Amino acid sequence: MKFVLSLSLILLSICVSHAQNYDMSRETIERNPSYKLEEYFEIVLNEHNQPDMVHVVKNMLNGSAIETKTYYSGTPYYKDAEWHKATVKMPGQIPIEGWISFNQVHQRVYFRARANTPMRQFIEPEYFKIEDETFSAFPENDLLSIGYFTKVDYPHTVLLHRREKLQRNTVSQEIQGYEVGQSKYEAFFVDHPVYFIIEKGKTLKVENKAYFYKQFVKDKKETKAFVKAEKINFNKEEDVKKLLDYLLL
Repeated sequence: MKFVLSLSLILLSICVSHAQNYDMSRETIERNPSYKLEEYFEIVLNEHNQPDMVHVVKNMLNGSAIETKTYYSGTPYYKDAEWHKATVKMPGQIPIEGWISFNQVHQRVYFRARANTPMRQFIEPEYFKIEDETFSAFPENDLLSIGYFTKVDYPHTVLLHRREKLQRNTVSQEIQGYEVGQSKYEAFFVDHPVYFIIEKGKTLKVENKAYFYKQFVKDKKETKAFVKAEKINFNKEEDVKKLLDYLLL
């Protein structure tokens, strides 16, 4: 009789313990798990009429739809548009017309045959042409094996420009537990042009503007005066071309 009573008390104690540890919220979540409804990126104009990229995620949680948005200043795409009508030349094939998405951060190109189809295909073309600009690949050249380049020919010299962007992630700062200087942006996409010169069969990377003075300039003082007068910006291809026109033509 005592043994049965003791066993009953143990079972009662276990039941009470389980009742005390019962978590209604956990049971609700287990019965109504969170799952993703939709995820996509979109490009919008901000209050300064500049393009932002927004990462939209829609989840279902406890029977309710929850939407989160992550903002990026700028975009990784050429001319801040995801798709462009283009002519594409694949190795061993004739050029074809279609639509190109050129991610300048990763130097990756996607193709689709029509503007309204959701299907896309990663490609590695010999070249592609958007409007009046042609982007060429040079996989056989070690220095140029990554990315796509526009090209300008000069007598005995070729200027190559890799249209590149960098993604600079935002770092929040904390002082004594308070978050300060928090940006609404997760990251910023910024232009980062990279130039190469091919001369006498050799490919050289232009590390900085001093390269032009060393490689081409006969009268350094006169060239610096030209750069100052013309307000040459070495981050802009048209300005670099203007300088080379002055130096080489």
